[in-house]
Amino acid sequence: MTRNQTTAATAKRGYYFNHGGIGLTADHLGTLDGLQGNETSDLVLRDELTGSEISRWPAAAPWTRATVAAALDQAASCIAQNLPAAAYLGDAFLGSSEL
Repeated sequence: MTRNQTTAATAKRGYYFNHGGIGLTADHLGTLDGLQGNETSDLVLRDELTGSEISRWPAAAPWTRATVAAALDQAASCIAQNLPAAAYLGDAFLGSSEL
């Protein structure tokens, strides 16, 4: 593989990151999976086994990767006490503690 082929292949990879114990993924441009089209939906934490709601944050402004990450980081102790947990924007799955 040439250097240009390697660079092109690397550019198409996504990213994994963890905030507050929730594993999230983003595309190669850094756009959070599940964010597009759901920017004004509530951010919801659910029990991954029962689906019951643990916590909910309304969108004060359209959600971004940074504001979702900050909210989940602030909820780290809540997430840790309610494992396994999953995060959603409205009905769109963002990630989970089990990812």
